[in-house]
Amino acid sequence: MTKEYDNFGRLQKVFSPYDTTIPAVEFAYYHLETPARAVTKNKIFFEPDNKETLDTVIFIDGLKRVIQTKKEGEVLLPGDWSSSYGMNVTGQVLFDLMGRVEKQGQPVFQQGYDPTFYAEIS
Repeated sequence: MTKEYDNFGRLQKVFSPYDTTIPAVEFAYYHLETPARAVTKNKIFFEPDNKETLDTVIFIDGLKRVIQTKKEGEVLLPGDWSSSYGMNVTGQVLFDLMGRVEKQGQPVFQQGYDPTFYAEIS
């Protein structure tokens, strides 16, 4: 296994023995956005030239608490006989002044690829 780190010492790429140019796992950090997020790209196939990945996006608040997670996926929606591609989104978490969970939304499916924060809370 070969690992690459960014200037902040955060893990950026992981290469398995089967990977030469495309990493098995790749991380991207967006700490200047609000809310801050990190994107993980996991390679689906271990063929050296295959670029297909499954992405996971984690959003955190200013105290490094996870407030939402989005993962790529396909679902079969009611009344539709073909699968729909998009993001499986956890319900947004809101905390009170004491740091306790005050509200938590229900998981939803968001059609299409959208790595940005899903602000709807149910």
